[in-house]
Formats: sequence, C-alpha cells, structure tokens
Amino acid sequence: RTSNERYQLLADNVSDVIFIRDMNLRFTYISPSVEKMTGYSVEDAMALTMAEAYTPNTIERAMKAFSEELCREKDGKGDPSRVHTIEMEGYRKDGSKIWTEAKTRFLRDSNGRPAGILGVSRDITERKGAEEALRESEKRYKQLFNHAPAGIYELDFNEQRFIAVNDVMCKYTGYSEEEFLTMNIREIIPVEFV
Repeated sequence: RTSNERYQLLADNVSDVIFIRDMNLRFTYISPSVEKMTGYSVEDAMALTMAEAYTPNTIERAMKAFSEELCREKDGKGDPSRVHTIEMEGYRKDGSKIWTEAKTRFLRDSNGRPAGILGVSRDITERKGAEEALRESEKRYKQLFNHAPAGIYELDFNEQRFIAVNDVMCKYTGYSEEEFLTMNIREIIPVEFV
C-alpha cells in the first residue's frame, strides 16, 4: 500500500507525462500531468486517436519506429532494457502545437514478449523553437558570409587549416574552396600572422 501511495504521489506531481499504451497503441494509463502539458483532462487525452493528438508527419515517424522495434523483436534482437527516444509534434486542446520528446520501452509479459509500451514524455517546445532560431541565424550568417563584398575566411589555428572561405576570397587568390579547405594555412598566410 505504501509503495502504491508513493507511486501515485509521483505520477500525480511529476511535470513529465507518464503513459502506458497497449500493443494497438491505445492508452491504458496516462498521468494527470497531461492536463498541464496539453490542456486535455486524463479522460479526454485517453480518448484521443493518434490523428487527433499528433501531426501526420509525427504519426508516420512513430509508426515506422514502432514497426522497426517489432521487427527487432521478431528477429530475436530485442533488448528488454532498450529505450527508444522520439520527438513528436502534437496538438494541445486549444489547437496550438507542442513538441514533446518521448522515451519509450516495451512492457513485457511473463515470457518476455512485448505486451505494451511504457513511456515518459517531456515538453520540448521551447528547445525546438531555440533550435529553429539557431538554424535561421546560421542561414543568415552563411548568406552574409557568402555574399559579402570582401574576401572572408575562417581559420582553425589549432589545426592550422581553413574552415570556411567565401567566393570573393577564392577570386582574389585564385584558389578553389576545395583547395583552401585542404591546405595548411601557412601555405597562404605569412608566418608572422599565424
């Protein structure tokens, strides 16, 4: 009884969503934290179909991953302690999108065969936003770097090599980008500057 009470205390108060799905991918348990994360009550979340809960691209990736895991089991390569991690884009009750990272593993019957899926899902929407902002920033940097009216190069002094060079620098020196990236910086930059 004490163990059950402790488990219930954890499940009721953790911010991540703990869930169990059967082998038909229907929820058999979902922790109350689903309401804070998605706006859905436990009952509503358990009644959602995959199509109602996730984007089509996410469903496709999740089904592929599930099939691959089942193939591992069929081929005798299943590992009882294996944890699969997948990023999933879904919908909150208000219609907004949410990115989650789900870590899942098979629950097994007394013969060691998969009988369900135990998972823990965490909101990573903020992280995905930061990753997208970083990609956009890098894209803008590359555009500026490549289209600048001056010759620009980036060096790795420890390795004594060029990391990047723009088209203008190639035109100024007569070297191709490939040549720059394979040569030692001392071949083109005077020793006193290295």
